[in-house]
Parts: sequence; C-alpha cells; structure tokens
Amino acid sequence: VSLLAYQGNVAAAQAAPAVTTTTTFGHVARLLGFDLSASSFVPGQTLDVSLHWRALSPDHADYRVFLHLLDPKNDTQSGIVAQIDSAPRSGTYPFWMWQPDEIVIETLSLSIPPQTPPGEYVLLVGIYDSATGERLPVLGARDFGANRFALTSVTIR
Repeated sequence: VSLLAYQGNVAAAQAAPAVTTTTTFGHVARLLGFDLSASSFVPGQTLDVSLHWRALSPDHADYRVFLHLLDPKNDTQSGIVAQIDSAPRSGTYPFWMWQPDEIVIETLSLSIPPQTPPGEYVLLVGIYDSATGERLPVLGARDFGANRFALTSVTIR
C-alpha cells in the first residue's frame, strides 16, 4: 500500500487563464487554458507555462503531461528543442487523485538551450500513459498530429 500526501495549497477561488481552450485529453482532463511567462525568449531563458486543468474521470493509470518546444519546420524528435515530462505537481498529485470537476493549476518550466537558433517555435502539450507510452487523444480541438495540442507560438530571439 502506498500513500501520497498532497503538498500544496487549496485555493477557494482560482484565477482564469490568460488564454482559454476547451481541449480535452481522452477521458482524463480538459485543458481550460494556460498562462505563459512571455511570448518571446532568448536562448538560456526559462519558459514558464501554467496549465489550468479540469478533472473529468481519471482512471488509475500513471499519466504524465509533456510539453515540447518544437521547430515547426522539423516535426521530428530532432526538431524538439526543449521538453519536459512530468506527473502533476511533480508526482505529488497524480491525475487519478483528482476529483471530477476539480480545477488543478500546474506551472511547468522549460529551459531553452543556449544553442537554440532564433526563430518561431510551437509549444505543444499532451498527456500519455507512462507505462505504455500511449498518448491520450486530443478532442474538441485541432490535433497538431500524434495527439499533441499546439498551445501557442513562441519566438526565440
């Protein structure tokens, strides 16, 4: 038997995201929107994105969120210039603990590598089962491909 304790604060009222969406990932969660620390960065900076989720009916799979900063002219593994894969709240509050309709806000940080060339990049998000690697389908929004949702464009100067 393993027990997890949530380490954080429960807020009664939560701020609305700067950018809203109705993208759903399988039966697990709906992305209500996001906040981005900036829209333009220089190599070596950190890009922070706060994801606003609404729990649907998560099962007991060990789902992870991924963020990819991708060169849209190179939609391959080598085109991903920065990425993070994380269980919600660094694993302290996994999807399966969420209550239906609960809103969970999580901030993820991507370090932009110093050698990143200037240009326009796309920030992609998705959810996958860490045991199988299978990504949840993107529903209610345009799938960028391979079950990834494009949050926004990001400029690297």
